[in-house]
Amino acid sequence: MKIMKTLAATFLAVTVAAVMGVAAQDQTAPAEPAPSAPSAQEPAPAPAPDQTAPAQPAPDQAPASAAVTVSGCVAHEGDAFQLTDAKPAGDTKADVADAYTLVAGEGVNFAPHVGHQVELTGTSSAAGAGAPTLTVSALKMTAAKCQ
Repeated sequence: MKIMKTLAATFLAVTVAAVMGVAAQDQTAPAEPAPSAPSAQEPAPAPAPDQTAPAQPAPDQAPASAAVTVSGCVAHEGDAFQLTDAKPAGDTKADVADAYTLVAGEGVNFAPHVGHQVELTGTSSAAGAGAPTLTVSALKMTAAKCQ
């Protein structure tokens, strides 16, 4: 009989503790709902006064990137590859820079072509202070040595 009373008291204590825990959770403030994305009908919020909108290029400026085909010499300095002595190639009529910092596109590997004359097709982007960047989509070696 004494064991039954002990078990009943233990069960009662556990039950009271559980009820008190649930009650304590109900008294906490509910989480604030996450802000919803603006709908198509709602206007976008205006930027704060200390934020500036991105600069838009003037209509008479060249586009920020353009597809080009250039020939030149692959060089390697530090952890970057460059195309030096760049000249228009193929049917490229756009102005090309004298040099480009190269970015390999899918399946393009510059390492085996360091010191080679190559023809590269890709998208050029103007760079800030350095050479423009050429993201290369195709590489063709035209000579084993730079000319």
